[in-house]
Amino acid sequence: MDEHSSANRIQQFYGYAVCLISVVTFLFSTGTFINAAFDRMRPAAVADTFYGPMTEAESFESYKAERRATLRGKGDTTAQLPADSILRQDFSTMRANRRASFDWQATKSMATSVLMMLITAILFATHWRWVRRITNS
Repeated sequence: MDEHSSANRIQQFYGYAVCLISVVTFLFSTGTFINAAFDRMRPAAVADTFYGPMTEAESFESYKAERRATLRGKGDTTAQLPADSILRQDFSTMRANRRASFDWQATKSMATSVLMMLITAILFATHWRWVRRITNS
């Protein structure tokens, strides 16, 4: 085996390794993109998964109980909870912020996945052509 043939084999190995890694990374990025797309379509469902169900009565009542417990925990026995209408508005704002946060995370994940898929496709295409050229010479 001459020196040129050995160098070609090393180059081929490198090129095929980059192609294989690109394919695997592309597949993982595709899976991440699909999951993020589903999360983006229903951010409330994702929020429910991490923080429990968001049914209006259960969630508002638990929010109200948490506020009550917070007041008791501070040792202020004279403090009163705000009216239910104010608490509902606070709860709705908190829930909207949480959903917006999950929506942002899903969008960011989708953008990252698309960028990774693009980079891996370019890496694969350039290295595949390069390896084919080496093999044919």
